[in-house]
Order: sequence, then structure tokens, then C-alpha cells
Amino acid sequence: MRIQLSQNYLTPLFASPKEERTGEFSKSPTWVLSAPTSLPAGSAVTKYVRHCERLKVHDAPSVRARGKQWWHVPWKESQVAVQIHPGFLHQVWWSPKSFVAKNNIHILEFSSGVNQFARESGACPSLSPPTRFAYWTGFPLRRRSSR
Repeated sequence: MRIQLSQNYLTPLFASPKEERTGEFSKSPTWVLSAPTSLPAGSAVTKYVRHCERLKVHDAPSVRARGKQWWHVPWKESQVAVQIHPGFLHQVWWSPKSFVAKNNIHILEFSSGVNQFARESGACPSLSPPTRFAYWTGFPLRRRSSR
């Protein structure tokens, strides 16, 4: 089946460091479906999901585990990824558009309160450096009180 889906329902997948060697992840040959829980009537994404159901895709154990709305997956999206592998130097990738990374690549997850400028430049003026690092990695640090 050949189908054209809106990019509103697709998210780039960063599957391998071989896909991007410069550090700026800009495009991917592979995408993941990011369909909403309620499918829009008569849309191409709805036709695609119904076609997959006719092929019994939703009966596969890994897909069945997602539940009734198997086409909707709350992907962990990011704009920054780091590959951690003992045999290679740690490479960092960045993208202006959010992407999904395979589970062998670590991602940085930003709070919704961090604006795009701060994500791109590392500028969080209201946060001191130790808090900024902890904020970016998602681990809140408590400051020791002076005694």
C-alpha cells in the first residue's frame, strides 16, 4: 500500500549514528507514527490504521500490549541525544525539530518551561550552573543549607 501521511502524524526516528555523522540531526529515512488517540474521520492516517487492522498488525503481542488505541504511542521526544557506548567516543546530536531515538541512544528531556532559545543556546539565566545541569538532565538537586 502506498500512502501519503501528513507530517503532523509522523516523527523522525533517530535509529543509528550512521544516519548522521555531523552532530546535527536534520532528516531521517525512518519515521514513527504519532497518531492521536482519536483518529480524524476520513483522513489518510485513519485509512492507514484501518489497513493495518485488516492485516492483523494489532494482533502481534508487542502491538496488542499497547491497548485498544494501539496506533497511539506516547513517544519520548527530544531535540538532543547522546550515544553512550564503551567502544566509542560519546557523540551528541541536536535537531531543531523533535525526534524519537532508539533505546540505545540516550535523550535529554526538557521541561515544557524551557523555551526553544534556552534549549539551543544553553542559556538559562535564572538558574545557577549546578541547578541548570540538574534541570537539563531531569534530576532535581537540593542545595545544602549553610550551617
